[in-house]
Amino acid sequence: MSSSALAYAQQPASERIVNVSGSVQSAIDAQVSKFNTGGRADVLRQSDVLIYPYGIYQPVLTCTVLRACIVELQAGENLISIIAGDDQRWLIDHTATGAGAGTAIVSVKPIDHNITTNLIISTDQRVYHITLDSPPYTKPNDQYNPQRQYTRHIRFYYPVEHQFASVRSQEQSDTLGGLSLQALNHRYTWRAEKGFPWLPTAVFDDGERVYI
Repeated sequence: MSSSALAYAQQPASERIVNVSGSVQSAIDAQVSKFNTGGRADVLRQSDVLIYPYGIYQPVLTCTVLRACIVELQAGENLISIIAGDDQRWLIDHTATGAGAGTAIVSVKPIDHNITTNLIISTDQRVYHITLDSPPYTKPNDQYNPQRQYTRHIRFYYPVEHQFASVRSQEQSDTLGGLSLQALNHRYTWRAEKGFPWLPTAVFDDGERVYI
């Protein structure tokens, strides 16, 4: 294969894309922090991988004939089903990678130029809606050996879910916020009544309220 045929992550048309030269996780953490304070989470690019913020933009996977491209799901996410709008001109398969094969991978390969369809990936945690695009060829030789940019690999990060988790954590913190641990009274005993389905793990008061 000619070196000019190497894959490059194609820049999405409507989203801002941020190139990552250092730690991907640090870049994701920075985007999540920005999103939590009202900013916009951007698409990240490291080498030829695009990392989309899930649920914010429409992911586009631009692939081309004689090339295979992949969608990487979150580690630990269990794949349930894959539906393609055009499963005749797009070859769809799946595999797994990582420790214990715990990261699902969906591969796509177009068998024609100038075609577009959609891909729906259902897992035990969420549903992914992805646009698949195989651009037209512009030179005769491209029909047999495409020398063009394509998106080799896309994956995701999850700023909305991080935000929800942060809100829940804050709500739990607020429930006991301001309490002095030294002032709490733990001098309670309890016993189970016949047929009652559960027992508390702790009972205490702060002088005003009793917490179970």
